[in-house]
Amino acid sequence: MLTSRGQVYFSSAPAGKNNYFARLFLDAKPGDGIQRIVVKGTDIPRLKEKVDRMRRTLSATKFRQEILVEMFSDGQAYFDLSIIETATRKEGTICPKM
Repeated sequence: MLTSRGQVYFSSAPAGKNNYFARLFLDAKPGDGIQRIVVKGTDIPRLKEKVDRMRRTLSATKFRQEILVEMFSDGQAYFDLSIIETATRKEGTICPKM
């Protein structure tokens, strides 16, 4: 429950643009009282080792979403973007395990 003077804080990694968090973040208008703050994982020095590990282990798209805080399309793609990335990169397998 909030009072008329209360505050709510939402914190999330973006999971597409078709969710409540994305609508709050992207559709905010001046005067709505919504302040948007973006903190990328790469901007936090104490997380450097973890970010470097995630850069090596996550797909490029997942890294951009989880660490670089990028919102991609609607999050409702038929194929997982990491499968598409694996199938289209020059090195590695042509047909990834699902």
